[in-house]
Amino acid sequence: MSRMNFVRYTLDSFGSTCKKITDFSSRANRKEYLIFSLMLLFLSIFKYSILILLKKIGIKYLSCDLIILLIILRLLLFIIGLSLSIRRVHDFDVSSWWLILYITVTFLTFLYFVCKYDFFSLTSKIIGYGSLLTLKLFLIFKKGTSGANKYGEEPVN
Repeated sequence: MSRMNFVRYTLDSFGSTCKKITDFSSRANRKEYLIFSLMLLFLSIFKYSILILLKKIGIKYLSCDLIILLIILRLLLFIIGLSLSIRRVHDFDVSSWWLILYITVTFLTFLYFVCKYDFFSLTSKIIGYGSLLTLKLFLIFKKGTSGANKYGEEPVN
């Protein structure tokens, strides 16, 4: 696959995932989840690079319009990511409530360590980021059920 075809395929896959923002009931395959995760990583690196560049040239504060735009964009990406994660869990023939339970327990554990120590402690970061990274890796590498399940047909690559 040439480089341009790869970029086009990646952007098409990211766009089709974003179009499924309200789909919380079907299934998603590993490739769709991986591409979305990598695009989120790329967008985060790009955003922080721009913010660092702005800081280096002397712009210390962002305008309210830009901050509101970044908040809206982050909320949209969060909803799309939640939808995709729920569809990915459905690919294992498991209810999405297990995903919500896992995230809630992780959040409460993180809060416990934040309250016990502080937000910037190494223990808080390991618990918070480590458990979410574990979930991400599980969703990327775990093969879904073959054939149809109660959430629909097997997703096509």
